[in-house]
Amino acid sequence: MPLFKALIAEHDKNNERARMTVLNHAIPPQRYLAQILNSSQLIETKVISGFNGYKDYYQKVIEYFPNSADAYAMRGFCDYKLGRIPEAILWYQKAKHLSPDFFWHYYNLGVLYFIQGQYAEAVGEFKKGLDLKLENTIQETYQSKVYQQIFNAYGKDYNIPQELKKGYYKSSLLMSLGYAYLSDQKKSQEVQNIFQKIGGNVQVF
Repeated sequence: MPLFKALIAEHDKNNERARMTVLNHAIPPQRYLAQILNSSQLIETKVISGFNGYKDYYQKVIEYFPNSADAYAMRGFCDYKLGRIPEAILWYQKAKHLSPDFFWHYYNLGVLYFIQGQYAEAVGEFKKGLDLKLENTIQETYQSKVYQQIFNAYGKDYNIPQELKKGYYKSSLLMSLGYAYLSDQKKSQEVQNIFQKIGGNVQVF
């Protein structure tokens, strides 16, 4: 029986190595990802075809590793950059379900709900995210193979803990802004204007 279990374990390891080999060969040129990560705007028409390669790539990661919260989050990020907000929300919800201690899932869902004008939902996500410990998100970010690719695209000067603290601060501001709307719904346009000035954008980490 122990031998049988060992054979199964070895078979699983071989399958995982094979899947990783396929994914390593399938990843699109990093220049597309770097260009999008460093822009606060939606994707420019000239790079959509290249970036669609990343959308398809993360779909393949999900197919091979269906419990990878990071892959679901990046799939949501792709849809956000393509202007597909409802679809992005669904992907981030799946990511949050798989990794409930990761701050950025809550922050990004809050931002997406804010864009949709669903302020009560946005406030709820921001509040839950602010209750989480920074250390859990930092640890998960550094351990993730998916996020390691993103970190390389951002550049070595990118400070993950510092950006996370900024995210917590911005989340607090946006939550207060959501409460302002909920207390006076006549402020909808004013709230959205402030949201744009704060720079409410979906962020990987």
